[in-house]
Amino acid sequence: MGEAENTKRVQELYGAFGSGDMDTLLAGFEDNIQWITQENKLIPPAKIRRGKAETTGFFTDLAEYFDFEKFEPSTFTAQDNRVLVQGQSRVRVKKTNKVVEFEWVHAFTLNNNQITKFHEYFDTSPVAEAFKE
Repeated sequence: MGEAENTKRVQELYGAFGSGDMDTLLAGFEDNIQWITQENKLIPPAKIRRGKAETTGFFTDLAEYFDFEKFEPSTFTAQDNRVLVQGQSRVRVKKTNKVVEFEWVHAFTLNNNQITKFHEYFDTSPVAEAFKE
């Protein structure tokens, strides 16, 4: 797949996430996907996951711990089989009702139109603070 096709695929999967279409989203992941978020013991979803089953758990955790008020992927940059996405989120932590806004970068690796690796980069400190009562 070329860079334009990879970018389009990532955009489609963001669309599925935004509309709550988990079947389409998960179908876009390779069975042995690596799903990496910045680990922080105060943020339950923030950990490394391997395989589609564990990655499905990431989305279950997001729904359990956060209400998304904003999720905006804004800039897409592709090279070879990788797509980098810059964006912003505003979430309400359900446990504390605190709202936090932050920027992130998502790095995707694709093979045959499926995500094989995801790595999220963001400053975990403000999100961790929002979990504190």
